[in-house]
Amino acid sequence: MIIVNVVFGEMNKAYDFKVEESEKIQQIVEEMVEMIAEKEHLNLSKHSGLFLLCDQKKQKVFSPYRTLAEEQVGYGDTLFLI
Repeated sequence: MIIVNVVFGEMNKAYDFKVEESEKIQQIVEEMVEMIAEKEHLNLSKHSGLFLLCDQKKQKVFSPYRTLAEEQVGYGDTLFLI
């Protein structure tokens, strides 16, 4: 379990998420979109599959079928949800 800082590009807001690094990124993104939608009172649930998780520092868009561990994401890293 790690904590990552996620910047949601649509609103230019940052959120801290506690995530399981062995879980597929697709599942993590769906959970993040659901939590952000609930917190910000947005209707994004139908579109959760359209979002991508990226690392600006590494200039990389993560594959939804890999895990954060496979992408070498560590505690405290900043990721972008676009």
